[in-house]
Amino acid sequence: MILLGNPSQSDLLCVFSLFIGFALRFWVAQRRFNRKGPCANQEFKSYFSALLILFTERLLLMLSFVLILGSVLWFLCL
Repeated sequence: MILLGNPSQSDLLCVFSLFIGFALRFWVAQRRFNRKGPCANQEFKSYFSALLILFTERLLLMLSFVLILGSVLWFLCL
């Protein structure tokens, strides 16, 4: 366990997946914030790009949720 001072490979993988999950969430939130216009609405070049970008961001948010939850559960079960 990490708490005992001798991290194993699975502990490091848990921490790495937790970091990747939070980094993905931060990256998506930053992209959404940077797309905001003067009226606080997200602005896209076209309807198709809006659908594609929003769908991809939702997938990334689900992946980050799975990574965060999985790493926490994995760490608690070990």
